[in-house]
Amino acid sequence: MGIGISVEIKEDYICVRSSGRFSPGAYEQTVRTVVDAVLIYDQPRVLIDATQVLGTIPNSDLIRGPAYLVAEVQNRAPGRIEKLAFVCDESQADPEGRGEYIANVGGVPTHVFTDLADAIMWLGL
Repeated sequence: MGIGISVEIKEDYICVRSSGRFSPGAYEQTVRTVVDAVLIYDQPRVLIDATQVLGTIPNSDLIRGPAYLVAEVQNRAPGRIEKLAFVCDESQADPEGRGEYIANVGGVPTHVFTDLADAIMWLGL
C-alpha cells in the first residue's frame, strides 16, 4: 500500500498530511501536492504532517527528498513558500539536519519538527 495524502486549507496555512508506509516516491508525491496546493490556494505557509508515515527512511532519501523539494519549488512556484514546517516522528528526523539545510540554502525556509504544536508556533500562528 502506498502513501495517503490529504490537504486541509486552514485560515493561515496549508496542512498536508501524509500517512501509510514510506516507499520510494512517497516524498515526491507529497512535495507535488504541496506545490499544487500553494499555487491553487495562494497560501505561503505550509505544514507537512508526516507523523503517521511508517517505516525507515533511507539516508539517501533524507538528502534526495529536500533536494527534490527545492527543485520543484524553484521550477513551479519560486518565491511562493514563505515558511514550510515538516513534522515527523523522532525516529525519522535526520539528527544532522541535512535536509533542513538543503531546503533553506535552496530558498525554501524550512524547519523540521517532531512536535506539531511547535511547528504551528514556528509558522507564526
